[in-house]
Amino acid sequence: MTLSDFKAMLVDIDPNLDKWKSSQTGNYTVWTLGQSLAGVMSDDAPDEEDDRVHVERFTKSDTDSIAPAIKAALEAAFIPYEYVRIFEEDTGYIHHSFTCIVG
Repeated sequence: MTLSDFKAMLVDIDPNLDKWKSSQTGNYTVWTLGQSLAGVMSDDAPDEEDDRVHVERFTKSDTDSIAPAIKAALEAAFIPYEYVRIFEEDTGYIHHSFTCIVG
């Protein structure tokens, strides 16, 4: 999956998706590009590179439907991810964090 395909998948889930940061209030989703990862080496050099992509969902609702939809889309597309959910005391947001490997 290309980064363009990945972004299109996220936009299908949340049309208000932003890159890097958001100026939205209320519930919002952002995605950021992390470092490149050498997935396969050939002749002592990276032959295939994957990207680490961070998808963050911020919501004040326990019943928000976007975070589960992101999780389901990642699984359906066989995209490896690490998921963490934390409550941010200072903002009151539930922060859903997906660290994905896209390549």
